[in-house]
Amino acid sequence: MSHKIAFSTGPKKKFIFRLSFFALSAFLAKRGENQKAIRRIYQE
Repeated sequence: MSHKIAFSTGPKKKFIFRLSFFALSAFLAKRGENQKAIRRIYQE
């Protein structure tokens, strides 16, 4: 569904959609790393 919306809105909106998706995935990856670090601290 989100892909259809991205295609119908045009290249500029598609770029913004892609950029926000990249930012979200980077944020989640960073959060995952932080959680691993916290777990390591608690285990020691």
